[in-house]
Amino acid sequence: MKNHLRRPSPALILAVAALVLALTGSAVAAKRYLITNTKQISPVVLKQLAKMAAAQGSKGANGANGAPGEKGPAGDKGPTGDKGPTGDKGPIGEAGPRGAAGGNSDIEWAVVDPGGALARPTGGATVEKLGTGTYAVVFKQDVTQCAYEATIGLSGTIAVENPGYATVVRWSENTDGVFVQTYNERAELENKGFHLVVVC
Repeated sequence: MKNHLRRPSPALILAVAALVLALTGSAVAAKRYLITNTKQISPVVLKQLAKMAAAQGSKGANGANGAPGEKGPAGDKGPTGDKGPTGDKGPIGEAGPRGAAGGNSDIEWAVVDPGGALARPTGGATVEKLGTGTYAVVFKQDVTQCAYEATIGLSGTIAVENPGYATVVRWSENTDGVFVQTYNERAELENKGFHLVVVC
């Protein structure tokens, strides 16, 4: 028995034609509405889009969400301003403690004759002859921290003392006294006049 191809029915032909037309229409529509050039966009819409893009760019550069720019170089130093008015004088402060006495604040002296008589004293000084060529000159103040200087010499103007020398030291029996001994050329104790200066 031979097979015979059946001819498609009119309904099938119409259905296939409709399907082809539908697919073709979609492709044409897609091609028609796909934007590939700014000429396809209205000028009014393009202008509005340009404004939106400019506003968005400004926000990115200067807004809070944008990255900070690099620090610029320091500017030149400005000129010195005018001097302000003088302020009110402050109150006087309390007086400070009194300082220690300075060096050479006081000088005592005495001129003693060979026999132990006090020829020219200062400040009521006194002298005591303790033995041959040995004297103690006592002043009216503590001389333990002072310097002493004794020189052989008479108190008058007629004669000079025979050659010799004198030694000095603080007197151990009195803080106000200076111990003096006078010697001849042979380094023997001998009564001689002397001049004593005490510097405190």
